[in-house]
Amino acid sequence: MKKTLLETYALAVCFASMICISISSGIVLYDLVEINYPEVTIESYMLEMPLPPPYPMAMHNHGSVTASAVNVDALPPEALAPPTATGQNAGQEPVQWGKSLFSDQSVERLSEQEIAEQKQKRVEHALKNEADDAWRSLIQMFIVLLVSSVVFFIHWRLAKKCSVG
Repeated sequence: MKKTLLETYALAVCFASMICISISSGIVLYDLVEINYPEVTIESYMLEMPLPPPYPMAMHNHGSVTASAVNVDALPPEALAPPTATGQNAGQEPVQWGKSLFSDQSVERLSEQEIAEQKQKRVEHALKNEADDAWRSLIQMFIVLLVSSVVFFIHWRLAKKCSVG
């Protein structure tokens, strides 16, 4: 049985299309699980992220202070020194620890209930983001499936036509 170059090309494209369809089908199944059960598929670190500090990240001291335990007394002495302004900020009043940069109010420590509520909101937000990402991926995979299927059927008909003729 002698195959023509056109038939070989058409069958090779069909084979590549089937690979795309197979991989896309697996991703679609995973996306469906991710949409319906995001708590199963979400990375654990997304659920355990610490709350942001009550003051801007620039003053966060590179993550050594967690938001649930903001205690200025526990900071090392060098961290308590107000930052010195240089360049265009020179001459401005230094930032005072424990004060919000956005208002004149002191930053208050959150109660345990408020911390728990914020953590719950973060978990809900992370789960919603997981499901939203899955929807985006699902749409992309349906497009890949559609294109791969069209390419497959066009080339399958071409291969059948070459083998008959």
